Amino acid sequence: MERKYVEEFSVCNFVGITHDNKYVTPQSNTILASTTNIMLQQIAADRGMTVENRPVDFEKEIGNFKEVGMCGTAAVVVKVKSIERGADKVWEFNDFDTISSLRADFTGIQQGEKEDKFGWMVEVCDVVDETTASMPSLAVESFTPGMVTAETEGSVAKLGPQAVHGYERQLLRYVVDHAKSGDPDSVLSAMDQFWNSALDSVGKER
Repeated sequence: MERKYVEEFSVCNFVGITHDNKYVTPQSNTILASTTNIMLQQIAADRGMTVENRPVDFEKEIGNFKEVGMCGTAAVVVKVKSIERGADKVWEFNDFDTISSLRADFTGIQQGEKEDKFGWMVEVCDVVDETTASMPSLAVESFTPGMVTAETEGSVAKLGPQAVHGYERQLLRYVVDHAKSGDPDSVLSAMDQFWNSALDSVGKER
């Protein structure tokens, strides 16, 4: 609205470290909230850094930053070397030590190399030790202990591992031969006809 406050770098949040070592990131209801940025702020605060989430006046404050980074999910945060405005205004940021260190702590927690003080990590399955893959005697019995399959519950028919093997190509051929071009309903109808026939034949064979 005022054309003077920092928003973000297109799809990345703006992160700045001031000369007195404050972590500053813009606050606005038009900025996509970045979970990565929020986590980096927590790491910075845990180190004792002052974290400021507030409007950032570009002209008044851009010179106060010794480091500037672009923050996002895939890259975490990457260095911004310089910012240009107009034909003759250039701000350069040679340092990146603080942001780089925060990123290292963040990725270290992600990869399980550093302690997760914040409770971010959630165990979703057993760890697979690839060194035991060729040694069945050392392999775990199940990577999903306690899980009950649909077959065990009797909620689906067990057709066997070969029941639908190779049917994808046959399905494609059947649809091409029986469906009407440009008619989605006829495509769905052809697919239904194919699978009804295919699964019926499997049941009779068994």
